[in-house]
Amino acid sequence: MALICACALTFALALYISLTDFFNANPPVAFAFAKNSIWLWVYGSVYALIAVLFLILLYNNSLVALLTPGAISAPTSSNKLWIYAMFTGISTRSLLNISFYNITLDGKTFPLGLATFIQAFEPRLKQLIDEDYFINLDLFLQRAVEVNEQLTLLQIHEEIRERLSTRLTRPEVSSFLLQLGDTKTPREAFSLYILTFGKRIFCHTFKYK
Repeated sequence: MALICACALTFALALYISLTDFFNANPPVAFAFAKNSIWLWVYGSVYALIAVLFLILLYNNSLVALLTPGAISAPTSSNKLWIYAMFTGISTRSLLNISFYNITLDGKTFPLGLATFIQAFEPRLKQLIDEDYFINLDLFLQRAVEVNEQLTLLQIHEEIRERLSTRLTRPEVSSFLLQLGDTKTPREAFSLYILTFGKRIFCHTFKYK
């Protein structure tokens, strides 16, 4: 029973960390439009399952026996089990992305090390997640334009200017307003606004449903 609970803890930690790392490397708005992608959860679950496998190997000392010839495999104590559970859950993704050096073939760089294994699935999963993200964002923008079709581009600009977030510094506000002034259609203005401030603030500013 203790092992099952420890595996659940490891799975949850590894899933959380892998998803957090993914979204930290992408625009903040990505979570709002990619969270329902099945490939996102497959991505996180792969790392989580690998972490659980490492935990089971550590629990049975199988990993030690594998790396140390002649060592005897025996279950570890319950006290160490929880330490192993937290360690594997937190560190598995970082460990699997270790590369000792890179090689370049046909203009593409490939890592050599534990990261080599990750290349077997991560790039394709990230591509599928990105596709779901852009599809969902595109559908959202289409709907936003339809619901707010009574607004002219000038009215949209004015509405955005009135609600600029106080989180932006003066130089950031100036830069945003320059980009906003370059938008030629409501869709472009909506896209810039949502990518800068996020879905929640957009829905607070403009009608969506």
